[in-house]
Parts: sequence; structure tokens; C-alpha cells
Amino acid sequence: MGDALENYEFKKMLRFLSSIRGQGTELISIYIPPGYNISELANRLRAEYSQAENIKSKQTRKNVLGAIERILQAIKGITKPPKNGVAIFCGNIANQPGASNIKLFIVHPPKPIQVQIYRCDSTFFLDPLLEMLEPDEVYGILLIDRKEATLAYLKGKRIEIIQHRDSFVPSKHRAGGQCLHLDTRVMQGDGIITNMANLDPNRGVISVSQFQTTPSEVERVFKRENDEWLEVTTKYPARSIITTGEHWFFVPSEYGFSLKQAWDLQPGDDVLLVKNIRVEGERQRIQVEIPVKKKLSTKGRETLVKRRKKLGISQRKIGEVLGISQVTVSKFELGKGKISLEKIRKFVEYLGIDWEEFEKKYVENIPLFKFPHELSPDLARLLGYITGDGNVENERIRVYDQDLQTVKAYAELARSLFGVNVIVRKRDSRGHYILEIYGKELITTLKRLFPEVFSRKEVPRLIQLSDNKVVAAYISGLIDAEGSITDRGISISMVDKDLMLDVSLLLLRLGVVNSIRKKRVKPSKIRGSRVSSREQTEILITDKDALEKLKETITPLNKKKLDRLAKLRREKTRTSQIWICGRMLINLAREIGMNTMDFKTCSNFFRNEKHMSFSVFKKAIIEPIENRIKELENVDISSTREFRKVLGLKVEDIAKVVGTSVSPIYRLEKDPRYRNKELEKRVREYLLAERDRMLIKAKSTLKFLLDAYKGDLIRAEIKNIRKIHAPGLAIDLAVPKTECFVANGFLVHNSSVRFERLIEIAAHEWFKKVGEMANQYFSDSKIKGVIIGGPGPTKNYFLNGDYLNHMVRNKIVGIVDTSYTDEFGVREVLEKSGEIMKELAVVKEKRLLDRFIKEISRDGLATYGEKEVRQALFEGRVDTLLISEDLTWERIKFKCPQCGYEEEVTVRGEVPRKVCPKCGSVMNIEERQDLIEELAKLAEETGAKVELISTETVEGKQFYETFGGIGALLRFK
Repeated sequence: MGDALENYEFKKMLRFLSSIRGQGTELISIYIPPGYNISELANRLRAEYSQAENIKSKQTRKNVLGAIERILQAIKGITKPPKNGVAIFCGNIANQPGASNIKLFIVHPPKPIQVQIYRCDSTFFLDPLLEMLEPDEVYGILLIDRKEATLAYLKGKRIEIIQHRDSFVPSKHRAGGQCLHLDTRVMQGDGIITNMANLDPNRGVISVSQFQTTPSEVERVFKRENDEWLEVTTKYPARSIITTGEHWFFVPSEYGFSLKQAWDLQPGDDVLLVKNIRVEGERQRIQVEIPVKKKLSTKGRETLVKRRKKLGISQRKIGEVLGISQVTVSKFELGKGKISLEKIRKFVEYLGIDWEEFEKKYVENIPLFKFPHELSPDLARLLGYITGDGNVENERIRVYDQDLQTVKAYAELARSLFGVNVIVRKRDSRGHYILEIYGKELITTLKRLFPEVFSRKEVPRLIQLSDNKVVAAYISGLIDAEGSITDRGISISMVDKDLMLDVSLLLLRLGVVNSIRKKRVKPSKIRGSRVSSREQTEILITDKDALEKLKETITPLNKKKLDRLAKLRREKTRTSQIWICGRMLINLAREIGMNTMDFKTCSNFFRNEKHMSFSVFKKAIIEPIENRIKELENVDISSTREFRKVLGLKVEDIAKVVGTSVSPIYRLEKDPRYRNKELEKRVREYLLAERDRMLIKAKSTLKFLLDAYKGDLIRAEIKNIRKIHAPGLAIDLAVPKTECFVANGFLVHNSSVRFERLIEIAAHEWFKKVGEMANQYFSDSKIKGVIIGGPGPTKNYFLNGDYLNHMVRNKIVGIVDTSYTDEFGVREVLEKSGEIMKELAVVKEKRLLDRFIKEISRDGLATYGEKEVRQALFEGRVDTLLISEDLTWERIKFKCPQCGYEEEVTVRGEVPRKVCPKCGSVMNIEERQDLIEELAKLAEETGAKVELISTETVEGKQFYETFGGIGALLRFK
């Protein structure tokens, strides 16, 4: 047999050995390298035999001893190991417990064994032999452009993707313009929310990359005076932003999304907003120096009483010395009254006791309150509750609420957190309850740590820096205080606009889409005072998905609100809309042979008359495209007509490409008697090329759609645009990494300053990173050659730079132009490498299968199918036999025990019960053989070559699935 079949036999043996499982550690594996002394091995086995006699399990001991005896018997006839050494495997392979079936297997490896091993385990040790299956020659493939890079190994016929990285090099599209109003709120990279005027460039800013929010570096802040503004307000989610007319916004378009200046926007246009801000934050440590008060211990008081009595001094005399009444002294000594520490000191000194020694022994330091060591969710919840309905005095905090259960819950929370005096009382005249938290020193500490709680100008900075559990707890407290839950959703209303803007952005950190708007409040009584009509800021949460996330994260202590939250009626809520444009999507779908009929209830979406929610988008758009990919991968190419229909191509289109009229193609499809081999070849080649193109396009489209579906962007329709005339400061940012940032929940473009220099720096860093990866993976001595590929001149720029070390440079065997830089690009390299890789097995196999398909398509010197190939072998017409390695069929020879009738059949899977067609007796299995080996022997008898085809390549998989894994190139018809 040839090398291919020897390798097949070797793989087959390893598959069989790997399937064997012992009942205990009774399977013995021995590796004998070339030149090893066999007598030493025999001596070691005898020693192992002596030790095995001590095995406790009778069955395991019996099997191990039996296996060692079989091995000793086998090596008696070996005086010297073969040139590659030998591997011996022996043990009980019986599947039934208690049964014994000791078998010996001797494997002659295709490469020299490098180690001497004796191992006894429940499985055979096969790692050294499995390593021999790895190809000796490995090629490295590097695909690169400014957007992404892919590194891959070509190991024999297998492509192994080892790295795929996306770059953050900004594209050189049209720059934006200045600027936004100074009060515009942005979230910085660490979670801090601030207006544009107070932004700290060192903290970065939240921007968007690959459809997901991410912290980005701020390179520069720009400021200028401006007196004319535009206030852009969206319908749902309701948000507004004040900007100069020349500032750029991102808008959905037929090309994904594009840029549009504010003064070109119109009511009814859509702009991009974010539905989620990916900031995790971290738990904040709190260091508080808790003040203490000095207190005389009971033992100290008793000591003073005992001393006074011993000296015979009356209580009246002590009262005169201390300047208090005898009654006060009496109450003090009885433990029913108090006197100041200064008077206690006079008392002590008057009795002739050393004060310092007495103080050290009897005066205790009592903390005035306790305080958590970190900003916990419980503390954040209480702070949110105080923010909503609390006010502060010098010695107490008051919080007002109409629900007694809620007040009691927060009272208990305050006691457990601070250990101070907390009172709940009812105010009958006002019909509400008051929670009072006492402690002057505690209040001073809270004001120092969380001044924003009492000013209500913003969310406390420590909350903003905290993790999302703390953020959720703070908002839970705020909802308990100021939240209103109806059938449609949740509303939070307060007079403090900046605070509400902060809470709105914090909700986005939790993935909760929300609207924020102005709200007029009628005259009412607030905390007992008559107030005039005022304007509040309201946060509304009515999004279906947002409410579900809210239920998972927000847990009010107000049981009534918690029950209402659980019973929200989702059917009355709205949903966020995916930003993808319908016209763009149908254009992409048509490129892969789909039309509007393939998508149910989407016609209005494709005409841009209606938008689509994320859940509907997945079912109505993504799933049909996934099904289309499966259809293209599994299409039957044997029928030209059916193949064309699946691809969605017209006969006129094919005729135009192949240079003929439609009539011959119609005849080719409908009349099996019509044979035009040249035309059939051209049509089939075009259809195969179109199928491959559609598959590549469909998979890239699916990836794009999945990224958008999982991303953080949504679309919102503009409700109105209002002009404002007011002098003020306009501010913008330079964000070189992504060229965009999130402001008031909008996705806006960054500064108008050009970033060519920064882009080149970013590209240099990107090439440097790719070079480091290539140096890491391709410097290995096993790598025979490296091929560089990619679209355009980027790959040449990369090669001309000093990014690859000399070891990798010396291995470069070619540069190839490719359209892609992902896995499809790797396959392009194999197709376009030409002479570079002509000797590789994968290239040889591809050319062999290309030749086979061409011959089949023109009814030439090729055939397929077991019956046809077997007949061709018997007639000596086969030049090259092609067999897929994945075939697991057997050739079974049956013989009738009564009449002697014989019959051979090919079986896949379990062997069926065969009845003699002559006498009706059950036939016996006379002989069974692996189909691959049986066909290979037939080929060798006629001088035909044998090629085993793997399924690790696209062509090999197609050969197995379409042609059954059996084919032949013929010498003659």
C-alpha cells in the first residue's frame, strides 16, 4: 500500500485503541524507541509482574498479570527494535464486568519513537503516536489591513485560525464640527457623569466602537463662544440635546449609518441613541474616623463611692465642691444620673486619687456611631431614599413618606448601618410619617462623603464610581421615595434637572432605556407649604425590554411598588427600535439570492415605512438569513436547474455571463438528451462561483447583523428642533480612537480637527501589535514558510516597516492580494498562491478535486458512486481512485450454510440479518473488510493510484456530501 493508505491504517488503529476502556488500571502501554535494549525491558516487566501480584482487586490483578505475560511472550522473538521503534498495547478489552479478553496490539509507527514509556492505566496512552499525525511541514498565513488581521496555520490539509483581531484605527471619513452646549451631560470612562464644561480629559469619555459603548481616550477639549443653538428633541426614547448647527449626528442610512449636521436634520428624521452604557465600576472603600465620647465605667463610679465613704466625706460636701446639689450627687452614685467628665475629674482629685491613672483605668471611649467600610448596596439604597424625600438639620435627617411599612424598613436599615437613634413618628395633621435619623457627628460625616445627597445637584460621585449593584440599589431607594409605578411603566419626577439627567444615564448603565422630559406640576402642598406651579424633570421607563431588566435589578422596599413592578402589563409598553435601515438590509439580502418573500411581514420595514424591535428583528431577519446560509451550504449541485433556482438566478443572467442565448440553457436544464459539455461546464463553473460568493457575502452579512443586534445602539425619531438665541460656551472633544462619543444619550461625532497624524500613529501601533503576534507564532522552527495577504497596499506597507523579526522575514515565501482578511481570506490565499504552495497536500487535493468536478460536469473521464467506481476498477479503467477518509463502510461477504450461495454487500453501520435468496436460510458472515481497504486493493491490482480525501477542506467536504465520498478519474471511458 502507498503512504496514504498506511497513514489511514495507522489512524484507524489509533481510533480503535482510543475507544477501549479498562475496568481499572489494567491497560498497559509500552513505547520502545529505536536501539533500546530489549532485555532491559524484559527485566522491568518481570519487576512489574512482582509488584502487580500485590494489587488488591482480584480481577484487576488477574488482568494485569495476564497482560504482562502476553507482552513478555511477544518480545521474546524481538532481538532489536525496528528502525522507528515499536509501541505495544495489551490488556483486557472485554466490555462486560468480570469478563476477561486480553488482547495484544503491536503498532509500528511511521516516525521514530523518541521516548521509552511503561504505563498502566484505564486507557491506552496514545499521545506520542497522536503527535505523529501532525504534519511535518506547517505554513503560516497572515492577513492584514487597517481594520483587522488574521493569523492562521496551514497544517497539512487543515486550516487552523490562531488569532483574529480587530483594530481601533479610525477610518478617514469626513470630520465633524463644533460644538455642544456646556451643560451637555457625558459619562466619563470610569463612570463619572459631568457636564461638558467640567469634563476631565484624563478620565476619558464613553464612546461607541463595533456598535458597543466603550471608554475612549480624550485627546483634546475645544471651546468657543456661540450665541445661536439648536435643541434637538426625540420622540421615543424622549431625549434632547443643545448643539450648534454645524455639529454632526449619526443617522441610519442605506449604507449602515452616515453623518448629518444638526441644521440639516428635520422632524421625522432618525438619529442614533444608546440603550446601554458598558461601565462596570468597582466597589468603593470608605475611610471614616469615627468620633468618640468619654464615659465613666460602672466600676469607676463604684470606686468613687467607696472612696468617699472610706474618707467619711458627705454627699453634700461633694456637691458643694462640684457646684451641684446633693440630690444630683446621690443620683450619680446610684447610677441614675450623670455629671460631666470635668466634674468627675474634680471629684477624683478632691478624693486624692491620681486622675491620669484613674482615667486610664475607668474612663471608656464610646464611638458616637458606626459606619460601613465600603459603599454597600444597603448604604446606597438609604442615600437614594434620602435624596428623594429627605432634608437635613444640624442634628438630624428627616425623610417623609406616606407608607408606614417603607418608613419602618428604612428606619431598620439606618439603625443597622449607623447604630444611632432612629425614630419613626406619624404627623396626623399632614397624613404622613417621618423618619428621623439623629447624630450630629454622623450627619457631618455624611455631608462630607456625600454632599450631593443634600444639595440634590447630582448623583454622589462615589455612587457613580461604584459597581452596578450599588447603582441599582441607589435607584431603588430613589424609586421608593419619588417613584410612581403604573400599568405602563415607572416615572421618577423631581425639580432637580441635573440630578435627573444623572439618574437617566445611570439607568443606561443598567441597560434600562428611558425617556427624560420636562413636566409641569400643578400648585400643591409640599411638606406643608403652599407652593406655586413649578417645572419638574421626569424620567419615564416604558420600554418592554427595559422593564424586564428593571425587574431583575431594581428592588424597592416599598411592597406596594414592588408588587406593581412585578405586575407591569408588558403589552401596553413600547419597545426600542433597531437602527438598521430596511432598504440597506433588502439590498444585502438580494446579493445572496433572497427577496422580500423570504422575510415574513417585513415589507413595510424594507420600504423604511416601519421600524423593527430587536426581538422581532432576530426572528424575522436574522433567522431567515441563517437558514439561507444552510441552504447554500447544502444545495444539490447535481441538477443545474435546481441549483440555479436555489441561487435565485435567472436564465437570462446566466446566458449573459456565459455568452450565449437563453434557449441552449433551457434545453440543458430540461432535455436530458441534449448534451453540450462545454456549455454545461461554463454554466456549472458560474453557478459554483456564485454559490461561493453568496456564501461569503451571507456570512459577513450575518456577522454584521448579529453585531448590530447584540450592540448598544438604537434609533429614535426627531420630534422637533427648536432654535435658541443665547450667548454661551460651546465645547467639543477630540476622541481619536472612535471619532465619536455619547452625549445626553445621543451618539455624536467628535471634533472637526483632522486626525491624519493620530490615525497614522494608531496604524503604527496596530501594525506593531500584529507584528508581535506574527513573531510569536511564526518564529517556530516547524514553520516552513509564511504567506502575507490582504487587500490593497496595506500589507506592503506592513512588510516595508520594521514589524517582523528576521526569523519570520526569512520565511516569507509570497505576498497575495485577497479581498478579505478573515477566514475567507485564508481560503483565498490557498486559491491564489499558485506556484508558492503547489507541493502542499491541501493544494494538490484541491486541484485533484477541481479536475474531478470538471470531468464530471462535462461527462468526461470521471465517475462517482460505489457501484460505478467498482465496475470501473474491475474493467481497469480507473487512473486515480478518490476515497473520503470519513467513510466508515464495510464490505461484507455472506455465505449460506445450507446451499453454499455467496453474496457481497456494502454495509454502513450495523450489519443486517441476511436471508439466502435461494433456500431462505439465514446466511453467515464469511468475511468482512473495511471498504476503503477493499477498494484500495482493487485499485492496486489494476495499477491505479489511490488518493484519500480529507473533509477538513471545503472541497473535501463537498466531495463527501455531494458525491458520497467515492469517485475516480478514468484512463478511458
